[in-house]
Amino acid sequence: MRETTVSVSNIVDILEVAREFGSSVSSFKNKIANIVPDDHERMVIAHRFKACMDMQGFEWEIFTDYEGAIEWLSETEDIDQTTR
Repeated sequence: MRETTVSVSNIVDILEVAREFGSSVSSFKNKIANIVPDDHERMVIAHRFKACMDMQGFEWEIFTDYEGAIEWLSETEDIDQTTR
């Protein structure tokens, strides 16, 4: 989602949005990067939302810059070659 805004007034609103994502958790198999403006109020909301998403099993991270998000999304896991 790009160029979006958030108008969340309380934790109940955050939980409701997270619950909606949770109902589709099977559609989100990969990492999700949330790029947030480096604004204290927006970061507080983002961290509360991340906590809700973590509890539902999402691999969710918060970033303030696009490059950091892309780097994290591009990371790969090494497969242990000794298990063959």
